[in-house]
Amino acid sequence: METMAIEQGVEEAKAKPVEPTPSVPAEAPPKPESVGTPVSEVKAMPKTDQAIAAGRVLLINRKFNFLVTNLGSRQGLSMDDVLVVERNGAQIAKVRVEKLYDDYCAAYVIEEQIDMPIGEGDLVTAA
Repeated sequence: METMAIEQGVEEAKAKPVEPTPSVPAEAPPKPESVGTPVSEVKAMPKTDQAIAAGRVLLINRKFNFLVTNLGSRQGLSMDDVLVVERNGAQIAKVRVEKLYDDYCAAYVIEEQIDMPIGEGDLVTAA
C-alpha cells in the first residue's frame, strides 16, 4: 500500500511540467588594483624584520650533504641564510640555504654533531 503511494507521487511529479526560472547573471567581483597594471607600476611589499617561521626537515641527503626543509622565500628566507637544526630543544646542526623556492629550500650542512645526526622531522629555525 505504501509503495503504491510512493509510486503515484513519483508519477505525479513526472507529469507536472517544470517551469523554467529566469537566471540572473552574477556580478563579477571587483578586480584588485594590481590586475592589469604593468609590473613596473606595482608597488613592492616593504622588507620587514619579521622572524622566520620554524619549519621541519623534509629530506636529508647524506651522499651530497644537504637537506630539504619546508621553509622558503614566502617564510622570509634568503639565499645564504644560516639555519639551525634542533631536536628536543638542543641544536644539532647548522645549514646554509643553497637553493631557494617559494615554499621550500635546499641547504647544505656546515656543522653537524656526530652523536646526533640530522633526521627527517627535525625542527629548523633561523640562526
